[in-house]
Amino acid sequence: MPTAMAGLVDQSLGVPSGTIESIVTDTCLGAPANSSIQRNLIVMSPGFGVSRLVYKTLTTSLAASGYVVIGIDHSYDANVVEYPSGRLVFAAPVNQSAPNAISSIVEVRTKDVQFVLDQVCGDKDLTRGIPVNCGVRKVGMFGRSLGGATTADMTIIDQRIAAGVNLDGTFFPIQNGPDASPHTPFLVFAAEGHNGTTDPTFTDWFQTSAARLAERLMATVEGAKHLTFTDYPVLLNSLGFPKSILLAAEGAELGTIDGSRISEILQAYLNAWFDLVLKGEAASAEKLLEHGGEMYPEVDPAQVQGTA
Repeated sequence: MPTAMAGLVDQSLGVPSGTIESIVTDTCLGAPANSSIQRNLIVMSPGFGVSRLVYKTLTTSLAASGYVVIGIDHSYDANVVEYPSGRLVFAAPVNQSAPNAISSIVEVRTKDVQFVLDQVCGDKDLTRGIPVNCGVRKVGMFGRSLGGATTADMTIIDQRIAAGVNLDGTFFPIQNGPDASPHTPFLVFAAEGHNGTTDPTFTDWFQTSAARLAERLMATVEGAKHLTFTDYPVLLNSLGFPKSILLAAEGAELGTIDGSRISEILQAYLNAWFDLVLKGEAASAEKLLEHGGEMYPEVDPAQVQGTA
């Protein structure tokens, strides 16, 4: 993690300076890829004001499963973006109470994602040695919070997106009318108590979706809160710090579910979802459908019609 970003995460977690930068992960920079296999692309959009770098457990899990995964930092949206030159770009102030302020941010984010897809799919130098399958209905996308809303809108406006996942994000549609009906298979994973009753945008999304019922899925996770769907819980587990540190720093948004456990759950479901939709491999998804309640009793599937 770049020094500037690591320092901000230290402050956010309330841990000693240099803690995050000292962490060694099991990922390798510049490792050679198997160029004989064409791989599906998955794009990740983070939460508002958050770096792509605090979703490593999910992105590395998908990469280890054979996907090419690209995490996007939305400049002037993320708390800080550090460019290769060392230039730092900090978040711009936003009046979130202004009319359509959040929808406008989502619209900018979708343009960021489309730009990245255009570059990756159109410039072979960027993917030299890694054959990427990023044609129509070939790309997966997921995001947390506002990144989940960005993912939802991308499934409507860009035909390259074949499967989407929203991690605990309220929906902010940026397009209306008959062309705004979602057709893409879509999965929502939400915090405990975040459902169609407490957030009507969930119900609106699923009721307007033209995707088949079996391709519109939602679940809530017992003990999860908004920050549960980041690396923060597993980081605190790994570092041995008490949860009270983050609870105090982030307004009790960590949740009570164990960091390693939520990491295991999300990796299992996201890998199974993308394997099913992008690769046509149903084994993992069928296993979760048949035995998910036994394996992961914390996961509560919701009825799509009401998402309650």
